Amino acid sequence: MIIIAYTHMKMIISMDIVYIFKALADENRIRILNLLRSSELCGCDIESVLCVKQSNASRHLNRLKIAGIIVSKQKSHWVYYRLNSVIFQ
Repeated sequence: MIIIAYTHMKMIISMDIVYIFKALADENRIRILNLLRSSELCGCDIESVLCVKQSNASRHLNRLKIAGIIVSKQKSHWVYYRLNSVIFQ
């Protein structure tokens, strides 16, 4: 039983790594991370800099957020994104 739990835990850790690598496998997502290195940014600012539509930017930001690479907070009508400080110390 302990071996099954250990194997299951190892699989969860492996899946997290897979999500992280998949999230990093797109040029626009790398560009987003590069923008967020210096400061927190609003989603609309990221859209403008990347010259992409809102839906496309949201999809990329969501993928990075699911992987745990970035975190977000909402202020009024705007959502601000920053690098996850747990990962990037």
